[in-house]
Amino acid sequence: MSAGRRRARRRRRISRFKAVVFDLDGTLIDSRGDILNSFSAAFGALGREVPPETDLLHTIGYRLEECFIPFLGNDEELCATAAKAFRAYYEDHHLDKTRPFEDIDGLLSDLAPSFPLGLATMKKGYFARKILKAFSWDGFFKGVAASEEGLKSKPDPEMLLKLISDFGVSRNETLYVGDTSIDMEMSERAGVPFVFAAWGYGTLDGRAGGIQTAASPVELKKIVLTD
Repeated sequence: MSAGRRRARRRRRISRFKAVVFDLDGTLIDSRGDILNSFSAAFGALGREVPPETDLLHTIGYRLEECFIPFLGNDEELCATAAKAFRAYYEDHHLDKTRPFEDIDGLLSDLAPSFPLGLATMKKGYFARKILKAFSWDGFFKGVAASEEGLKSKPDPEMLLKLISDFGVSRNETLYVGDTSIDMEMSERAGVPFVFAAWGYGTLDGRAGGIQTAASPVELKKIVLTD
């Protein structure tokens, strides 16, 4: 037996997890620059002033049309127009500034031989898969559950539960990793253990008490392999 296979077997014995599912924006990738520029393009198309960056970042994780509600109100047509302008810009610029967070490459390459990895993201599936391919991560992931593919939006647990079913594992054998309170709520609704990715740009909106947190991808790896 090769040394790599022996390491994989040891990891399975000491970890209670059998699958790991990740959020994308703010967890695996730092996409702030491209997202903020896309917001700027959307508000510019409407002739509106661009809101503060911190307010815009706080909306990441919701369905795109919903991201505009705090700034445009419950005008569905206006929010849909803004979302369309956002996507038109993002189509050509989604990899201008987006980069993996430090040590994410190593984390995924270390975990993929021992665990099926999944992606549960509110990013449109078309973009999510393009990003995975751009960073040579597509081979690491056994499943992608993304926005606008017939699945309910976070924090509904449907995305996460679909991946769990596809992987043939139980809820308590699956770990979900994300950087927002929406990710945490989805995990809670699914009955799945959660780790907050503190290296990202999301927040838990004051609900950090009692939530397991990883300060870095290196620390997350230790949690996965020894919890």
